[in-house]
Amino acid sequence: MVVRIATFLKRPDVDPKRHEEFRRWIGEQPGCVAGYHVAGADGRVLSLSFWESREALLALKSRIFPGPPLAMKPDEVTVYDVEAVFGPHVPPLG
Repeated sequence: MVVRIATFLKRPDVDPKRHEEFRRWIGEQPGCVAGYHVAGADGRVLSLSFWESREALLALKSRIFPGPPLAMKPDEVTVYDVEAVFGPHVPPLG
């Protein structure tokens, strides 16, 4: 499993309805495990998406979100391998 972390130094100015459509679309893509959008008191926003594999995440590049593109350009994107999972409702890796 891998996690993609996109950092936005300020909240993207995106139509809330289109943003929700985008979230739903991403969540329906093959290999998507979960996603979270989190905001800090400093105005930064993180988009965390968890994928079954790096290949599943990379396959997303060949897919196009329907309709006009969203104006969301992260300031930084990093992909990490997930080494462990924890919590009472999280299934184990493997």
